[in-house]
Parts: sequence; C-alpha cells; structure tokens
Amino acid sequence: MLKGIIVGAVSTLAAIAVGAYLFISLGLMPANADGKPPWLEKWAAKKSLKVTIEREMPKGDNSAALSDENMLTGIKLYAANCAVCHGAADGKASNIASGLYQHAPQLGKHGVEDDPDGENYWKIYHGIRMTGMP
Repeated sequence: MLKGIIVGAVSTLAAIAVGAYLFISLGLMPANADGKPPWLEKWAAKKSLKVTIEREMPKGDNSAALSDENMLTGIKLYAANCAVCHGAADGKASNIASGLYQHAPQLGKHGVEDDPDGENYWKIYHGIRMTGMP
C-alpha cells in the first residue's frame, strides 16, 4: 500500500511538472507586457517581494538627518532618476510610466510616507525584479 501511495505522489508531481513545462513551452503563459498575468504569477511575485523586503530591510530609525540640504538633494535625485516613472506632485503618470508593466506607483497620488524607511531604502537600493525599477 505504501508503495502505491509513493508511486501515486511521484506520478502526480511528474504530471504537474510536465504540465507546467508544456504551459510555458507552448507559449500559453503570457509574455507580452500588456497581457494579464496568471493569478499564480501575481501571487508569487507579490508574496516573494513582501517577504524578501521584510527579511532584508534595515530596521530602526533612518540614519540620514532631516535637514533642508538633505531634502533638496533628495528632490534633485528624485527629479533626475525617479519622476519619469513615479510622477511629479500632480500624481499623473507620464507616457513612459503608462507603458510600464508593472505600473509604477504614482507617488504624488499614492505616497510612501507611511511605509517604513527601511522598506523604501530597500526598494531604492535593490530595485524590484521584473519591473522597470532598476
């Protein structure tokens, strides 16, 4: 009986692996940026990102002093490197941002001021795989 259970489990896993391979190799998994991703892809990407950030983000207070000089430097860096995708204060997406997949959050509309500093630092420092975030 145990042998039958093991054979059944191995056969099931092999069938799932073959099915997944065929799904991908026959082009049934969307590869186009304007296609709707399968639920499993969305779940896996979101779950992995959330857990990775929680595990790796710096803990504690922000070590950068809140000063006029640091704020001006941040504004200049944002304008030069981030605004094209994440928008200006009006919260409207640029043409480039509208064409991205995943869509970049428009920070003028959906800010990050409530997010932990360590989470923001991690995203900026590491970027986010399979998105436009370098």
